[in-house]
Amino acid sequence: MKTGILILFLCLLHSSSAVAQSSFVPEDPDTSVLRQFVRSATERTSLAVLYFEKHYPLASKLDSVKYLEGSENEMCFFIKKYALGTAYKLDACAEEGGGGEVLYFPKMKTQEARKFVEKLFFDPENTWQNELNYAPGGAGCYYEIIQTKTQTIIDTYCGC
Repeated sequence: MKTGILILFLCLLHSSSAVAQSSFVPEDPDTSVLRQFVRSATERTSLAVLYFEKHYPLASKLDSVKYLEGSENEMCFFIKKYALGTAYKLDACAEEGGGGEVLYFPKMKTQEARKFVEKLFFDPENTWQNELNYAPGGAGCYYEIIQTKTQTIIDTYCGC
């Protein structure tokens, strides 16, 4: 009897840890505060960077830094790794078009990722084009949720 209870307990413990690993819930973004910071910033900044800096401690220094051609201080590409397996990548070195940002999280449910995108990047011009793409009808910012085995990636692009 005790062996059966022990086996049942271990099975429940194992299944609950597997569920917890596959359902990361990101910190809730306080978009009104973040948007205030963006408006008052003296440098170019983004809601995504501010979100990570507010909610997750930096886990490493900037990585893979590139600067705009002709500039010694305006970064156009870098990766920042934060706590809990989260990360941010800026990719805006292209001369034409817009720029992109990529947000990395541990694996989360698609519905959680959609809620996060809608809250942090709300735009009245955007709608869900399908389960994973939040986009406007024309020019603007596009958001794609990419699910891998271990991560949820939010790929953003702003441009035409």
